Amino acid sequence: MAHPTNPRSEQDGELFASRYRKVELLGAGGMGTVWLAEKSGPGNFTQRVVIKQIHEHMAKQPEFVTRFEDEARLAGLLHHPNIVRVEDFGNADDVLYLVMEHVQGSELHELVQNRGQLPIPIVLAMAIDIAKALAYAHDLTDYEGNPLKVVHRDVSPQNIMITQTGDAKLLDFGIARATSNQVETRVGIVKGKLGYLSPEQVEGRPLDGRSDQFTLGIVLYELLSGRRLFDGKSDLGILTRIQKADVPHLGRLATDLPDGLSSIIMRCLQRAPSARFDDCNQLARALGNSLRVVGGRLPSEDFQHWWEHGDFIGNPHRNTKEASAATAQVDTTTVAPEEATVIAGVDKIQGQVAPRNVDTVLAAETEDFESNGAEEPTRLISSELLTRQSEASNQEADDAYQNQPPAHGESSDRIEHPRTGQQHNDTDHQSLGGPVATLVLLALAILIAVFGFQAIQKGANPSDALVDQSEAP
Repeated sequence: MAHPTNPRSEQDGELFASRYRKVELLGAGGMGTVWLAEKSGPGNFTQRVVIKQIHEHMAKQPEFVTRFEDEARLAGLLHHPNIVRVEDFGNADDVLYLVMEHVQGSELHELVQNRGQLPIPIVLAMAIDIAKALAYAHDLTDYEGNPLKVVHRDVSPQNIMITQTGDAKLLDFGIARATSNQVETRVGIVKGKLGYLSPEQVEGRPLDGRSDQFTLGIVLYELLSGRRLFDGKSDLGILTRIQKADVPHLGRLATDLPDGLSSIIMRCLQRAPSARFDDCNQLARALGNSLRVVGGRLPSEDFQHWWEHGDFIGNPHRNTKEASAATAQVDTTTVAPEEATVIAGVDKIQGQVAPRNVDTVLAAETEDFESNGAEEPTRLISSELLTRQSEASNQEADDAYQNQPPAHGESSDRIEHPRTGQQHNDTDHQSLGGPVATLVLLALAILIAVFGFQAIQKGANPSDALVDQSEAP
């Protein structure tokens, strides 16, 4: 996707904020632009950086400006080798900008599109780096030592960089939750990319670091299985699957994984946060054990060879050339590269959800900073949508319960309700029908037979005998 450029920025050598020369427009959207730039200094000093700059009209919206300031304030506290570093934040001509380190490498979703299924050692090394970055962010405190309770909320292939040296870096804390934020997420609003949410995000429940653990688990599941985990024909269907944590066991889809790795990923993807790892440090240690099983991180020369040529000698699952047939079957929509980043409010979501390839499913209030490579949507989603779906599912369960036949070998007079779990007799709400009526008729038949037999012995009419007996004192 081509974006218009500012003819004054790089053509005539004019400096931005007195010290940056814009080199190339990397992306543009409704909120701002992202530039590759060079920082200049004495003695021909030059350093390449990335500048995120908001549009002038967005600078007049107080809430957006405050949200951008929240991102910068948090990013300024993050100092970790596996997190993209923020180097400057300022105001130039009444326009805010954020300066970040320029990472020489590729976004994870681009690698998947270009290379297909990635080698297991590279996936595990990346996962350990990102788990450590998340653990650091989750434990972050301010300068006074107060916990910030950071939750990234947007762990996805678009927000993970793989450097040319084989390291992984987490980026974009733009929608992160932290106690330092001046703008709090409204109740009933969910922030994140549609396919990369935790059940507690979808339901609007309180979040902690284990929510990011779930979304990192989604990324790893997709990389190792070669297919999208939470996909569907509608946004509502995807959200429902996430809410239920409807996850087929990874071991049935990827049979060549080292022992224990499937269990690690599936533990990350448990619906209840308490069933996941205690924190991302514990997750990183577990992944480290799996990495040692496959021989550890690739030596530098082996990684460089893979980076440049896309292959190396080893397990066919790790070798994209030897496994070309398997790679051809990889669903490269795993990272949904065709979708743009949008933000929508609660009132934008309708009960009837449009098909997923229609990008008006959630009407956008504003577009986020958008790169040339389109991304999976970062959306604000109403948890009320899931409430409606839950109520509809309950009604379907009630209807099915009313009409269900007994299972094979199961008594037909007691059925367990599939939703409430309560058991009911089929005769609970009957009046004189069913077994009660049968017993009454059987008793009358026995009486008629007895009195009839007596009447026959006396030579009388059986019906008269019955009447005479009933009138007797």
